[in-house]
Amino acid sequence: MLTKSRLVLSVLAISALCAGSAPAADTCPPLKVMASVDMVPLKNGRVMVPVNVAGREVYFVLATAVPMTSIDAALVDQLNVPREHSRVKFVGLSGEVSDTLATVPTFGIGRLKAESVELLVTDSHRNKAAMAEAGGLVPSGALGADFLRAYDVDLDFGANKLNLISRDHCEGNVVYWKSERLAKLPMLVMDNDKIAFSMNLDGHDLETILNTGVPMSTINMRTAKTLYDVDNDSPGNKVEGKLGDGTVLYSHVFKTLSAEGLAISNPKIVLMPNRAEQTIQHMRHGWRGPLLAPAGQQQPDLVLGMAELRHLHVYIDYHYQTIYLTPADAGSSAPATTAP
Repeated sequence: MLTKSRLVLSVLAISALCAGSAPAADTCPPLKVMASVDMVPLKNGRVMVPVNVAGREVYFVLATAVPMTSIDAALVDQLNVPREHSRVKFVGLSGEVSDTLATVPTFGIGRLKAESVELLVTDSHRNKAAMAEAGGLVPSGALGADFLRAYDVDLDFGANKLNLISRDHCEGNVVYWKSERLAKLPMLVMDNDKIAFSMNLDGHDLETILNTGVPMSTINMRTAKTLYDVDNDSPGNKVEGKLGDGTVLYSHVFKTLSAEGLAISNPKIVLMPNRAEQTIQHMRHGWRGPLLAPAGQQQPDLVLGMAELRHLHVYIDYHYQTIYLTPADAGSSAPATTAP
């Protein structure tokens, strides 16, 4: 049975206390940094962060849209920790299915640490040949939304810094850096812990998922065809690689991607078939248990990936369900205080 780890339970309990009543305007506490780590860029555009698993420092890909934090099967073998099957099946973006959990004795990031943590086991051997390395480092897992959403998440891509910040603060009192351009957007925290908000692509408002775990932004193939008359055969498309099942992916250059005062010109966006949805539909014929997919059973219109995110400074306020976007070069500085 899939259960939340002790780390998630403990920090969610803290969040629940914070959510009980907002501080008065004249007693707003400063932002408190619970953990701060460097983000290590990979050549393919994604970023890794250092985590501690069973006393060993390894690197996990930062994956804001992955519902459950995962660990590579090779590391599970090295640690010799117990595994068990889950009644929940996790369906990945390429349609791959995982249903094994591993319980690690300790798991931590920065100064945060928990014991007896369950992680989803994934086998990335088939992808490691294609993975770009950073200084010889290869990801050993993915840090997902189940852990991240217990805090505010400050993604300073200009300084390559991830800050996990206490949710005990006043509404709107979070943008600690200076910027003349700011997009403040309402967001929805979905059942699978991802966040959804609206962005405008060439005149159409699209439901958008923020995903630091993918190198390029993607658009639902059906959305691209219906709203823009764009498909794999459109003029100017370029091949951008393949899914795990061999499906060739194509990108298309659109005119403008924008949100309030921010605009990105000529974004190159991958046309994405919904392999996860197709796998779920197929599995429904023989499987009646729970299924967990990165985008749910319906693929969102747009996934905002690292090709665009690397130009931004992003603050995700989970409690007040607001996301703040500024240019990454807006002049980064550290949040006010570090929690004891």
